[in-house]
Amino acid sequence: MFVTIQDYDEIIYRWFNQFQRSLTVTRTFRVISHTGDGYMYLAIGMIAMFLDTPHSKLFVMATLIAYLIEVPSFILLKHLFKRNRPYVDIKGSYYSIEAADKFSLPSGHSAAAFLMMNMIALYYPAFWAIALVWAVLIGLSRVILGVHYLSDIIAGALLGTVSAIVAVSIVNGLGVLT
Repeated sequence: MFVTIQDYDEIIYRWFNQFQRSLTVTRTFRVISHTGDGYMYLAIGMIAMFLDTPHSKLFVMATLIAYLIEVPSFILLKHLFKRNRPYVDIKGSYYSIEAADKFSLPSGHSAAAFLMMNMIALYYPAFWAIALVWAVLIGLSRVILGVHYLSDIIAGALLGTVSAIVAVSIVNGLGVLT
């Protein structure tokens, strides 16, 4: 028997989807998910500028460039893959949050969270572990809340990571794109 990534995605999705029966879990992961809506990233950038460390301006510049790469890329990929949200295709599943768009691959929340995690790890390494846990929780929240498959999260994490690396390379003058 040939098992596909989609088969694994559905099994994992169904397992996580059962946690929506707990109001406490749903509420907790809604809050976590909302920290990935964009406001927190703006706040982190403002804090970096306020602290005015030697890395502040580079951090903000590289992060802005990374988001200029990541956002159009994830929109393009969503329209290229046109993968339905899991609650559309899996009968008996639940979702506890409204998705911003129709398609699920890749996860924009995961892309943004892993982009920021990588930027924090590169410019403020003392906070990398906190940023990693936060990014992973944002990704998992999207599966638990019923709007993404695990592979959407992995694809988003890869997109965010690549966007961060390319942006830092640009800022550092390494010329990755040339």
